[in-house]
Amino acid sequence: MVQYIVLLVTFQLLFLAIYDLFLKKETFFQSNRVYLIGTFLVSLFLPFVKLPVFKTVVSQQYAAIVLDEIVVTANSSQAAAESSFPWLKVVFVIGAVISFALFVYKIYQIIKLKQSGEKQKFTDYIKVTIPKSNNAFSF
Repeated sequence: MVQYIVLLVTFQLLFLAIYDLFLKKETFFQSNRVYLIGTFLVSLFLPFVKLPVFKTVVSQQYAAIVLDEIVVTANSSQAAAESSFPWLKVVFVIGAVISFALFVYKIYQIIKLKQSGEKQKFTDYIKVTIPKSNNAFSF
């Protein structure tokens, strides 16, 4: 499961880097959305694709040595983790709080833009025109 998650995140980072380098400044917003959603879906299934190029044969003797070292390292790190302060949980909670605060701040900025702009009501949506702005986005 961990290997799947690592591969998933790796593929998503690769696709996002391609988007950031080549497609970010394009004005074809519908195409950009299709690319972002499509690459997300593709990255969900790519870890299941088995390519013979990535298969490597490791001798049993070397694999046994590596596994023994992993078990010894895991046991010693588990004992250290049980006796020490849960830093990983603290870092996670701090990151979650900061992310939530940034999310709330961004929503607040969008609400301020909506209130300051000129509104035009249509049947399916409301168009808000922001004076002295060249940026376009949808929400």
